[in-house]
Amino acid sequence: MLELTSQQGVDHVLEVVGGDSLARSIKVAKVTGQISVIGLLERPTSAIEIVPLLRKEIVIRGIGGAGPRRAFEEMNKAFGKFQLRPVIDRVYAFGEALSAFRHLERGAFGKVVIAVAS
Repeated sequence: MLELTSQQGVDHVLEVVGGDSLARSIKVAKVTGQISVIGLLERPTSAIEIVPLLRKEIVIRGIGGAGPRRAFEEMNKAFGKFQLRPVIDRVYAFGEALSAFRHLERGAFGKVVIAVAS
């Protein structure tokens, strides 16, 4: 994964913990990077080495409160009922992700989307 960033690492990882995934996320995060733990796959524990975490000064933040599935489904029904649509500034292909992030830095009116699959 580091080869995708010229060995620099990534600024922000969205992590769904399972097995050794948190350790892998620490490995690919850049110095002063951030890891946001948004869920669990296998078990509620993870064994990691502390030294790489300290050396890189990485912040690990838990993000909870997504709510129950029922609330998510009701929200989506309301979006359809009231014809609410997000404002999308531009859609980039996955290979253009760097350009998408530069677009965000310049400022966007609405969402900047990176299409993972066509």
